Amino acid sequence: MEAKINGVISLIVMPRKTPERLTFYEVMMRRSLKRDDYSELYKIAKAGYDGELRLDREWKDIRAPGMLFHDFTFYNSATHSHQIDTIYVCKHFVLVIETKNLAGKIDFNPNTRQLIQSFNNGQSRAYNDPVDQVERHRNFLERHFMLLPELIPVETAIIFTNSKCYIGQTSDDISIFVVTGLRAKLNELTKRHQHVNLNTRLIKSTLEKLYKPISFQKSLDIDSLKYGVLCLYCNEKMIPTNNNFKCLVCNCYDTEHAAIRRTLYDYRVLFSSEITNEQFRNFAEISSRDTAYGILSRLLPTKIGSKRHTKYVIPENIYTSQSYK
Repeated sequence: MEAKINGVISLIVMPRKTPERLTFYEVMMRRSLKRDDYSELYKIAKAGYDGELRLDREWKDIRAPGMLFHDFTFYNSATHSHQIDTIYVCKHFVLVIETKNLAGKIDFNPNTRQLIQSFNNGQSRAYNDPVDQVERHRNFLERHFMLLPELIPVETAIIFTNSKCYIGQTSDDISIFVVTGLRAKLNELTKRHQHVNLNTRLIKSTLEKLYKPISFQKSLDIDSLKYGVLCLYCNEKMIPTNNNFKCLVCNCYDTEHAAIRRTLYDYRVLFSSEITNEQFRNFAEISSRDTAYGILSRLLPTKIGSKRHTKYVIPENIYTSQSYK
């Protein structure tokens, strides 16, 4: 979005989408008989996304003029895929940001090229050094910016968003700070590059050409899936009764069709945004073709094809948990 404040263009944000892996793990936690296999993956993905949202709130408060590119994905010359959490473009510089949502004491070991996370109970965990990752991303952008008619200063930063994080030993190669230090860092970089006046439209065009969407590769074990319309409260299978669905464990009814909507949402995340009557009956375990037809016709008005070849389009917003709390 773009707005003007005192004649100056404020922050333009290229929207951040919920990661595919996060929604996939969320669905598998209720649909897989091997739920524990996905719970830790979900926890990690959710923590990362929450950290990015925390950084987004900081940007919103600062309202620095420029452009934000979220989840910028691309392929390098070796056709390996990469993802940059955030790229900030303003008229003075470009800033490449890696976001970390980690608690505890954080140390960067320059000898082993590792990030070490330590806790008060004496436990610790090692990660690959994000400094190396951010430097690779900077080098990638600098190589492509060399084709432009002006020199583009590309800066880098690793930002920690968890309020329970304490940063210990850091790297001299890159700026590392907590999220509340973003405003100060932007002021520092603006002052350092105050005599630079970049063509931000040209940079935006270059980034748009470099961007390549990368789909999350799902690892789906069909044999471990839990089929049926699942209760929103206890996740047990509901049974059709009197044009409705009832949970025999909770004795609750799907009066607002929320459980059915979530069933269609689950199918969309796991398989496809299009569904046939037969596919819906198999996934929701509904025996009656007429019952399935009534549900699909009522909830999914957009169709492709006709008669037995009809496919119903499941919209992205078919189910949101906040709507049924």
